[in-house]
Amino acid sequence: MKKAILATCICIMFLILMLTGCESSGPNTADNGLYTPNYIKVTVGVRVQAVHVEYDEYAVKDGEKVEWHREVLSSGPLTGITIKIIIEKAGGENSIFYRTTDSSGFTEIGEATFNVYKEQPVTVFAEITVQRNHPHFDYFWGWEEYTWEQIWEAAGGFGKSCAFTSMLTVKEEELLIWHDLTS
Repeated sequence: MKKAILATCICIMFLILMLTGCESSGPNTADNGLYTPNYIKVTVGVRVQAVHVEYDEYAVKDGEKVEWHREVLSSGPLTGITIKIIIEKAGGENSIFYRTTDSSGFTEIGEATFNVYKEQPVTVFAEITVQRNHPHFDYFWGWEEYTWEQIWEAAGGFGKSCAFTSMLTVKEEELLIWHDLTS
C-alpha cells in the first residue's frame, strides 16, 4: 500500500511539473531577461548644412596634357530652402522627413529608430528638394553610412541599443566663369 501511495504521489508530481513547467517566472521575453532579441535598437539623428558655392573653372594646357583648375570665388549658407532627409536601414525600412534651413543654412535635427538585424547597415542621405534647372548649377548629396561592424561595436551585442549623430553638408555649386586657356 505504501508503494502504491508513493507511486501515485510521484505520478501526480510529475503531472503537475509537466503541466506547469519548471520556470515560475513567466514567458521568455526580453523584459524578464530570459530572452535576448536578435537585433540592436539603433537611433540615428541627422542635421544638415546647406551651402551655395560660386566658382571659376579653367583649363590650362601643359604640353599635351590639359589640367583643370577650380577656384572658389565665394560661398555662403543657403537659407530658407527645404532639405529632404532619408534615414534607411538595409532591407528597405526607412524614415523620410523634410527640414527647412535657418539663417545659418542649418536644419533642425531629425531622428529615426530602427531594429537592426545582423549585417544590416544604416545609411543617411540628404538633398536639396528644389533645384534650379540650369547647366551652370550642380547639386551634391550629403550622405553617411553606419556599417554593421560600427553598430555592433557601439551597442555591444544583440538586445542592446546605440545612437549615432550625422552632420551632413549639401551643396549647390554655381559656375560663374569658365575659361579655356588651352589654345
